[in-house]
Amino acid sequence: MNWSSTTATNGAHTVTARAVDNAGNTATSTGSPITVDNSALPTASMTTPAANATVAGNVAVTATAGASAPNTVTQVDFFFDNQRFATDNTSPYSATWNTLDTGFGGDGVDDVGDGGAFVVGEPVEVG
Repeated sequence: MNWSSTTATNGAHTVTARAVDNAGNTATSTGSPITVDNSALPTASMTTPAANATVAGNVAVTATAGASAPNTVTQVDFFFDNQRFATDNTSPYSATWNTLDTGFGGDGVDDVGDGGAFVVGEPVEVG
């Protein structure tokens, strides 16, 4: 059975399980405390390099990121072929990418909100 937390309010709750036998006897488990946080995931988008750009050497890489209140963006991680090469903790989010160290291919960004949720931005193909 799956449970959608969207039917619950944000905050502290308790989850229990109840067993019922064929005679109708029941037993309830001890509660398991959980915290529901249905805040929207943060957003991330590459700003530079532009899609299909040709890059070489040291390249400025920038991104925008946002989070829904009460959460805030606490970091933006930059990736090249799924390998993180930089992290920036302050907006505007940027890094220098040395293409001589990592070669050519796709790069992307993800951001982490203070609620711990993260989202991976759309990759930008560079070539």
